[in-house]
Amino acid sequence: MNGRINDIFNEPHSYRRNLPHIQSVNACYFVTTRLVDSIPISILLRLEMERENFERQLKRIKAESERADLKREFERKHFKKYDEVLDKIACGPVWLGNEHVAKIVMDAVKYYDGIRYELLACCIMPNHIHMVFWMGEENVKRFSESLRRNRVSPYIVTNTMQSIKKYTAIRANRIIKRSGQFWTRESYDHVIRNERSLQRVVNYVLNNPVKAKLVEQPDDWK
Repeated sequence: MNGRINDIFNEPHSYRRNLPHIQSVNACYFVTTRLVDSIPISILLRLEMERENFERQLKRIKAESERADLKREFERKHFKKYDEVLDKIACGPVWLGNEHVAKIVMDAVKYYDGIRYELLACCIMPNHIHMVFWMGEENVKRFSESLRRNRVSPYIVTNTMQSIKKYTAIRANRIIKRSGQFWTRESYDHVIRNERSLQRVVNYVLNNPVKAKLVEQPDDWK
């Protein structure tokens, strides 16, 4: 593991950030983004290796439907591991636990409601945030107009999250009297494919504080 960490920090010859998948219009999204350094590098590397191993195994399966089913199941379990680490709050900052910082973030999320997306659920945890929203053609049209004609990237969810994170990072840093990176650059986003899954995800988001043992009932979490 230490060798892998050293490899990462000694690769000056090339660089490519993980690219987001093409993000669809008229889709419902479950998005999670977290504070910088909120997951230890050792765990991130382990999760990365698990994904790489899975993708290698997936290439050996010829049936497209079987690959799709396996991928959905992997993503569900993979995200659960990721979120359980965040819920333990065992590493990194908890700036979102500051009531003034949390308000800045929630206000920014609500600001884009009805403009870039239709917000269905949101929960701000001490070190990460969950959002569920619908992004339709009208949302993207308004988004396009705000960026001038024909300048909308296919990464419409990524662009929206970057806007929220940039705005909130500047203002949150002022409140907690610090400078530097506030959020991780990448966010986790997942397309919700049916009404049953939507209900399950919304329940998951609203019950996250209970699952993390921060409160006993969802309504107790401000």
